[in-house]
Amino acid sequence: QLYATFDIPYEQRLDVPDITLSFNAPEGGGWYRFISIAYDCLGNVETPPYYHGTYDAECFVALDREPPEITKEYGEPNIEIELDGEIIHAITSDTTIYLNATDMPEENYVGLDKIYWSFDGSYWYSSESFNGARYGSISFTPSQFGLLEGEVYHLFFKASDMRGQFSDEGKQKFIIDNSAPTTSIEIGDNSTMPFDITINADDEIAGVKLIKLYFRYSPDGSTWTSWQEYGSYEGSSYTFSFIYKPSEFCYYKPGYYEFYAYAEDKLGNAKGEPTAEASCYVPPIKEDFNGDGRINVLDLYYIITNWFKDESSQDWEEVRIYDLDNSGRIDAGDIYLLILKWTG
Repeated sequence: QLYATFDIPYEQRLDVPDITLSFNAPEGGGWYRFISIAYDCLGNVETPPYYHGTYDAECFVALDREPPEITKEYGEPNIEIELDGEIIHAITSDTTIYLNATDMPEENYVGLDKIYWSFDGSYWYSSESFNGARYGSISFTPSQFGLLEGEVYHLFFKASDMRGQFSDEGKQKFIIDNSAPTTSIEIGDNSTMPFDITINADDEIAGVKLIKLYFRYSPDGSTWTSWQEYGSYEGSSYTFSFIYKPSEFCYYKPGYYEFYAYAEDKLGNAKGEPTAEASCYVPPIKEDFNGDGRINVLDLYYIITNWFKDESSQDWEEVRIYDLDNSGRIDAGDIYLLILKWTG
């Protein structure tokens, strides 16, 4: 098919300049072969053979003139945080990172070749070739590359197609956080119940999501209950009002207590099983003579057996604890005060 004709000015007939034209591939993508035919001023026509025998030159015109597109996704856990005024992602060493590429255009694409990624923009890793598939995806975790906790990394990524066209280069910052929050426990005045217990938690990267207070109890300091969760709070600091009253028949349980502060950050990094981090002793109230957490006939027994003893009694220093009204004598007034605190 004739594509173009050029008329040479007569004065240039003996020194014809090179002619350049723009070829728009009228038949679409595929192979094209070209011949050029020259005519002299007397009408003599150039005849074969041409440069390559039957043609002078050839080329392949690809319909795919668009590079691939590539996106990045983080698996769980991941969160967005602000660092130095910039939004970046916080992840763990086991968070999966996905790079997904699509060759363009939707029709007549040549297909993907490889996906590339780098953590410093200098040294690049690459996938195996996708051999012309339109879609391609790879995934990896930071632990596979020995990336360190607390370091800010730049993830660079791009993709190429089978024609060697490269996508725009993507870039995203991330930081690795594998550590649980740190905690401290502050115990208030524990001379009676309830008393305050404050948990303070800190997490340098992801931030604290949740704190919990655990406790266990011992009447003698050696035999302990199992650990029990007392309460929780979504935040990094909270003051719990603590009282242990396992039965309606006790005012609270005097004795020995140990406490543990659980904390979890926003990536799910959490402290382990409870262990004693703070402790205290809570004395019984004065009406609870045997220290069992209840006011009943067992305590009344102590008043009855020391009935009418007063300051002149030889053992007054030992028995004066039963003089609840501080009258100087153990009598009905003390029974009255005991009954006021009666639990049964």
